[in-house]
Amino acid sequence: MRLGLGATVQKLNAEEERENALSGPDYPPIGSVHPSGPRITPKPFKPSTSQPHSAAKRAKLVSPSESSLSPASNYTKDGVRASQVDSNLQLHEIMRFEDRQSGQHYIQVYIRLFTDMNCSCKIISDGCQLLYMIRPKYVDAGAYVDPEHPEITYQPTAAFVNYFHTDTGAEQFRYLINLPDAVDYNPVKSRFVYRLISVDDVNGKEVEIEQKVGRVLVYAISGQQDGCMMGDW
Repeated sequence: MRLGLGATVQKLNAEEERENALSGPDYPPIGSVHPSGPRITPKPFKPSTSQPHSAAKRAKLVSPSESSLSPASNYTKDGVRASQVDSNLQLHEIMRFEDRQSGQHYIQVYIRLFTDMNCSCKIISDGCQLLYMIRPKYVDAGAYVDPEHPEITYQPTAAFVNYFHTDTGAEQFRYLINLPDAVDYNPVKSRFVYRLISVDDVNGKEVEIEQKVGRVLVYAISGQQDGCMMGDW
């Protein structure tokens, strides 16, 4: 049975109204042209293939080969001492003054001290140089390991033990000072300089302690007349 032209138009209008109802009031009809944009065409749904963050593949850590590392001998006492050190460390100050009473001239030297070192000084080279000698107080690994991990199975502790186990405590460092003028071998005055240092005690409370931080040495310049009374200074 064939439909007339009027029936065909009514059928098409009914189908369009049904599609508009399915599209909803906030969206333009499916397949229509939006007033402010191009034709809207529904896209087929595709499930996501990306993995969650926790399941992401982590990069594998690769340790360097033994052949690419520096030789183990570089990490021994001898190896460290043999390496070159570039430093402008200044541990002394030098000044000169005249005793107004006697007219004698003196050189005053200030030496900075290390708290964990044994330090001593002596004049050498006919009074032209002052040798500052520094020797570590502690050469036992127990003085350096983490007190919370003293066990040898703790790798940083084992590294300290391996490093210090051959240390005899005889090592001494030299710091040589060239003096502007030759001086007598024995100082006419020697004293220590102290400072109040803030540190934490065993309970974590900040306390102040008096600590040696320097030494002052006064030497008479050589070649002056003896027998003069030194001023009160």
